[in-house]
Amino acid sequence: MPDKHDGCEEPLSPDRRAEREAEQAGRLWKKNRQTWAAKFGVAISGLTWSVKNHNSFRVHIVATFLAIAVAAGLRVEWWQWAAIVVVTGGVWTAELLNTAIETLVLVMHPQHDERIGRALDAAAAGVLVASVTAIAVGLIVLGPDLYERVWAFVK
Repeated sequence: MPDKHDGCEEPLSPDRRAEREAEQAGRLWKKNRQTWAAKFGVAISGLTWSVKNHNSFRVHIVATFLAIAVAAGLRVEWWQWAAIVVVTGGVWTAELLNTAIETLVLVMHPQHDERIGRALDAAAAGVLVASVTAIAVGLIVLGPDLYERVWAFVK
């Protein structure tokens, strides 16, 4: 509610305006995210938006389904499934965090800044490290069984 003086509205000081905006944002945040359903809805919305708007997720989708198909075809043990789930989740998490950082930078600081470029490079490196780790784990976990099956088929 605007501050009033003799029936006329006075302009708010920048500090007071910022306080009011923060109060309103806080009320909105609490109102919109009180339930678990709302929390999951926001998360699913973020995942959906990321997949639709960033083409690097196409590679992750293909790799994820390929890993699942190979593991299912080999009828791997539970611990192998666990390893695949953990590293796949790590890659997806790294890519989502990278996407969030990139999006925030584009909105908050669209001009080029070398320091921000370094931060974006580091976030991208996190995705690379997670991806290489997933490939290594996939080769260790699935490689021997896959090699055995392919070799038996070739003979």
